[in-house]
Amino acid sequence: MFICKNTIKVSAEIEDINGNPVEPSVIKVNIYDSSYQLVESITDISNDGNYYYIYYTLPDAPGKYICEWYCEYLNNSYVKRSLWNVTFV
Repeated sequence: MFICKNTIKVSAEIEDINGNPVEPSVIKVNIYDSSYQLVESITDISNDGNYYYIYYTLPDAPGKYICEWYCEYLNNSYVKRSLWNVTFV
């Protein structure tokens, strides 16, 4: 069985208010569909100075997706969301 996939690299720099890099105690990426239904929750995030994850989409799943970065640092939680419009040519 062969599954064709496309990739989207999502990345983030986690910084304090002064712009200094920080190590959050919790970090994850949530992917939602356009109805805000959870598609995938990722906690295995790579860190090479910047946090990133390679998300694999299936070719039969075009549409709008919401990417949400969630992290906790010094007992505070932070969320950043972005909208993706996934199309296949």
